[in-house]
Amino acid sequence: MINKVNQTVKAIIYSKGKILLQLRDDKPNIFYPGCWGLFGGNVDENEDPIDALKRELEEEIGFRPKTLSLLFSWNHYKYNSILHFFLVPLSIDYEGLCLNEGQSMNLFSLEQINKLKITPSLEK
Repeated sequence: MINKVNQTVKAIIYSKGKILLQLRDDKPNIFYPGCWGLFGGNVDENEDPIDALKRELEEEIGFRPKTLSLLFSWNHYKYNSILHFFLVPLSIDYEGLCLNEGQSMNLFSLEQINKLKITPSLEK
């Protein structure tokens, strides 16, 4: 039997030298509760990763990016998953975003990110 490989999308949303992060909900049934991480989510069956990312960003923060580009993909063997990382310029004002998932969101410099409790996808 062949195991189905899950696909996940992650958005590196940037503006003025900072990256937009989400403070994940503090629920024990999710990956990395209470950590700061990238916005994104699972790719649905028969869905293209780029369309999945657009859908996830609209659902999570009410943002439909005009441009985005695939930065890289890698196999996450521990979870039998392929992660797709996209570079996404924040083309609207931060105040125009509406957080619909997670506890909080904020723009951080790389120096600030190094001081946060973060998900493994952001670790060095």
